[in-house]
Amino acid sequence: MYRLVSRLANLGDRLVSDTGVSSEFGVLATQLTLRPTVQVTVVCVYRPPGVVSQLFCQHLADVLDQLVTAKQRFVVCGDFNCPGAGDRHLDVNLEDFYSDRT
Repeated sequence: MYRLVSRLANLGDRLVSDTGVSSEFGVLATQLTLRPTVQVTVVCVYRPPGVVSQLFCQHLADVLDQLVTAKQRFVVCGDFNCPGAGDRHLDVNLEDFYSDRT
């Protein structure tokens, strides 16, 4: 299951966005208030090592689409475990995913 959940001590658990269920990766997110009028959602992704599937790329796209559609400022970080052929390369499927969105 992947849900964007806020875990802030003073606010308790607050659902930022429900993105469905995925066996491909886990997601945690929190919304930070930097100033009264400035908020940013920080999304942390963990994907276990293994082959990067098209399903992973689609589910990741769904999460990003929800953030973009909601017109939120956001940062995505985490451990994607998507090494490519060399030390400085990503898996081809993930490279394609990023090149489609830039």
